[in-house]
Amino acid sequence: MSFLEQHQVELPLALIAAILAGNVLNLPLADKFITIQGRISHHSEEQYRNTLDDVYFVVFGLLLFTFIRASIMKYLLSPLAEFCQVKEAGKKARFCEQLWLVIYYTVSWSVGMYLMHEMPHWMNTKAFWDGYPHISMTWRFKAYYLLSISFWLQQFYVLQIEERRKDYYQMLLHHVVTCALLLSSYCSHFTRIGNAILCTMDFADIFLSGAKVLRYIKMQLLCDILFGVFVIVWIITRHIIYGIIVYSIYDESVVLLHAAPENPEEFYYSYPGRAYFLTLLISLQFIIIYWFVLIIRVITRVISGREAIDNRSSDDSDAGPTKNDQKKQN
Repeated sequence: MSFLEQHQVELPLALIAAILAGNVLNLPLADKFITIQGRISHHSEEQYRNTLDDVYFVVFGLLLFTFIRASIMKYLLSPLAEFCQVKEAGKKARFCEQLWLVIYYTVSWSVGMYLMHEMPHWMNTKAFWDGYPHISMTWRFKAYYLLSISFWLQQFYVLQIEERRKDYYQMLLHHVVTCALLLSSYCSHFTRIGNAILCTMDFADIFLSGAKVLRYIKMQLLCDILFGVFVIVWIITRHIIYGIIVYSIYDESVVLLHAAPENPEEFYYSYPGRAYFLTLLISLQFIIIYWFVLIIRVITRVISGREAIDNRSSDDSDAGPTKNDQKKQN
């Protein structure tokens, strides 16, 4: 793992270059890595469906995210940390990690919301199920969904190379559940609901990571304000809107249990499928509730006049000791 960590830029870049060179040489396999597959030829507009060849694009996305993340952190965010007087190695690493997440979640949420806005399920949970199965997708939507899968699969690697936090196993379980939901929703044509959940989850993380970045550059007042915004957004998106989506699966999706087409070559909605999705989504909500308990602890610190600290960090010094905690170590 240390070898891979030390060559996060060079190794994926070499593989990406090899794939691109293969594409220039017109190698069919190389083309599958960089081109969206599964075009539905009989559609008047350019539409795509899922296919086994999508694995190639997901792998390319894994390489791309590893290269982009490492490059941005090394050549852009690390110098920015020094400019902002973040000198300590641990704080500098966390600054870069969190600012990278701000960039990713902002882009992912913005793209996801834009795509959702032009689709039937915008502000309409019944559209998750109307016209199911939703086999066809636009090129943009399919690329967005496959790259989301790539990002979350790549997070398993990131979780191993970052400094281990107190909630490592909860985070690992979160990644397992997230990837299982993304992959199974893609295979069973539930990409509309997957898109809605991704947008619901991404939004709060922008504010959380942003608040951490502000803390590392010692802008504590702005950090506390942004953290307050994060708490409000978290409650609205992850406990209210997310709950509405889960309830839609529990209640509104029942109409599909007897209406889904019969095709042994496809994965369609069924009673076992409904139980499967509900189990994963409710498990995810339990993890979110656990994290919300930690958030409440941070709120308690702020109300008592102390500074906001991420309780999930490996230790308090990772984010820098507060004025009242100079002598306290975990």
